[in-house]
Amino acid sequence: MLNSGGESLALQLTPPCELVKIDYKEHDYYQYDKSKVYIVAGQAAPVSQLTKWSVTAEDKCSLQSQAIIVTDGKIQLSAVKEGALTCPAIGLDEKVYRDFFDRKKAK
Repeated sequence: MLNSGGESLALQLTPPCELVKIDYKEHDYYQYDKSKVYIVAGQAAPVSQLTKWSVTAEDKCSLQSQAIIVTDGKIQLSAVKEGALTCPAIGLDEKVYRDFFDRKKAK
């Protein structure tokens, strides 16, 4: 659950959720213009569902993710992305953040 200016928004992910980190930055978002884009991973998937990737249970990888986009103090949530490997401790390429941002901006 996110709170912004008295408004509550619920993530559409299966809990527990975890913020995806960005290794080489001191913060866990990418900024585009005035917008900050965070990505949250849903509940870790069973390792049996992750066999096509070289990950372990300790990586806590999920097959669900959702972006939180903050612009001038206003929070927007993206649609949930299903089936894409998202590992909070490993992180994601910047293009994934940009894709979430571009899709939200196009609406």
